[in-house]
Amino acid sequence: MKKLLSILAIMLFGAFALTNAQQITVSLPDIEVNPGETVQIPITIVTSVTSTDSCLGYQTLIIWDPAIGDVDSVLRGPLIPASWIPTWNVGVAGQANGGWWFYMAPYLTGAGEAGYLRFNTDANASPGATCELHFNSFLFTLAPSLTAVFDHGSITVAGAMPPDPVEDLVASVVANTDIYLIWSISANATEYDIYRGAEPYFDYTAATVYATVSEPGYTDSGAVAGGPYFYIVVATN
Repeated sequence: MKKLLSILAIMLFGAFALTNAQQITVSLPDIEVNPGETVQIPITIVTSVTSTDSCLGYQTLIIWDPAIGDVDSVLRGPLIPASWIPTWNVGVAGQANGGWWFYMAPYLTGAGEAGYLRFNTDANASPGATCELHFNSFLFTLAPSLTAVFDHGSITVAGAMPPDPVEDLVASVVANTDIYLIWSISANATEYDIYRGAEPYFDYTAATVYATVSEPGYTDSGAVAGGPYFYIVVATN
């Protein structure tokens, strides 16, 4: 009879722990970085960890695209007790694996920034490049009722790729009244500024934009017979 009661008690305890499991949201932000810039990316515990569910450490694996940059260290956040021991490995490109640990109180409780990834953006990172900044795993220790829910983030390199120059501009006269310009689409261009001058190889940087279009073609209906007219088209974004 005693053995039967012991088994029953274990089964009831297991059911109790399952129904009281708490989901803790752990978050990484969406950030924009400049080529060559060093930033601190916060690892944030969003849902408050209660004293009942306090834990003595955590471990996580965070992954990103090393073509954009890399982490050289993980800094302590205000949520982590000062006595906790960091055990982070950032020796693998594109990965930060580790966490903070201790073997007695103080426990981790509350919500806030648990740590910061010190991220060094590659000076040659392509403007406009982006990658997911995400958790591969997150483990609370000595707090079996806690489970992690991930709010992944991203890294985006500021700026945009410069557009390719216009190199095949062709001009033709239409019905002896208009001048029609046409050129090929330039990669990364969103608009085209058209400059008109009275002599070849004029300094367009000192001139006023004559027209702006979003497609690779333009009809100049303001040309007067006799000319001459010279045009420069500059791709922009």
